[in-house]
Amino acid sequence: MLRLSSLSKSSAKLCLSVGRTMRNLGVSKTRLLLAVSGGPDSSALVCICALLQKKLGCHLFATSIDHGLRPEAANEVAGSKNLCETFGIPCTIQHCDVPAYRERCHLSTETAARALRYACLEYERLRIGADYIVTAHHAGDLAEDVLMRLARGCGWPALGGMRARDDTRHLLRPLLGIEACQLKAILRDLAIPWFTDTTNSDLHYTRNRFRHTIVPMLTQENPNFLMKTRHIAEQAECDRDFFDSLLAGHLNTAPWSLTLTRESVTLTMERAQILKEHKALRLRLYRAAHASLAAVRRDLGLTTNQASWTHFMALEAVILRGEGKKDVQFPGVLVRLERGRIVFRADLTLDAGSSPHTKRGRAQQSDAPSVRTEPEVPAGFRGE
Repeated sequence: MLRLSSLSKSSAKLCLSVGRTMRNLGVSKTRLLLAVSGGPDSSALVCICALLQKKLGCHLFATSIDHGLRPEAANEVAGSKNLCETFGIPCTIQHCDVPAYRERCHLSTETAARALRYACLEYERLRIGADYIVTAHHAGDLAEDVLMRLARGCGWPALGGMRARDDTRHLLRPLLGIEACQLKAILRDLAIPWFTDTTNSDLHYTRNRFRHTIVPMLTQENPNFLMKTRHIAEQAECDRDFFDSLLAGHLNTAPWSLTLTRESVTLTMERAQILKEHKALRLRLYRAAHASLAAVRRDLGLTTNQASWTHFMALEAVILRGEGKKDVQFPGVLVRLERGRIVFRADLTLDAGSSPHTKRGRAQQSDAPSVRTEPEVPAGFRGE
């Protein structure tokens, strides 16, 4: 039987700290779906959650995904299933065809794999009625994410990296304060083997280049770099909550107007009202409006990329100058200033462009927006 006493003192303390983190995240008496792969991080996640299951009163389930990229992945997902079932955690195996999806949607392998992976996880979460998907992202993953967002020109507070709890996507990441070496120590204490994905050392992949070159260089400059990154993430979380509360207050009181037809959905707001707000809040209001309409399009199966900083600044310039009947093209959404009102219009039948431009001449070209293709139903997947 798995007990905390089976671990070294340091590993036992680490597990208890994860339990405190999960309680702080509001995790108790819930149904959790563990995302497992056979690697050391997710294998340690299984062990930690199994140890904490009674303390937290959670019901645990798991799923492992074969992306169709490596022949050895079949053994890895089977190993994940065996590990979970050893601890009494039911585990399903899902298969998806990343190469086919990548070619069909003209995506990179990384982007296609991520899209299908999260689609499969969400599909399984809904199937079993779980409250959250729990992933094994740790302190090193957080540091990589912060640096990759910095390289993409991400704004604050999103620059702080992935969130420990993401209610929009039903995700929990309780290991963000734990380093990879600590997770491996738990597995060694329990004499549990793990698989090593050989592609994790392939520098053709963006994340691997950050992992094996940039993060070690920064850690050499500051041995506490991973801890400092976590502090940045905590500060970003505080600021995000602050801005979200301001935004929610405005959204609840602002005179919005929403019109929905078979061909389009339109959202309008008053320019004079918007100009009363600080620029930081205005930009977030534009983002909220675009995100709302983009969500409608995605529900209808219309691919809509994320908007970039260039899109929002192009719109801000038009609004500040009061340039009526001048269009700014967002991904999937056209924005125009008409009679003192800002009109966001999403076409529900045709795919709009993704680069900001105006009818009176092109504005500054957009940085390539991040591709976000996350199908609700995984294309070409099968479950076991």
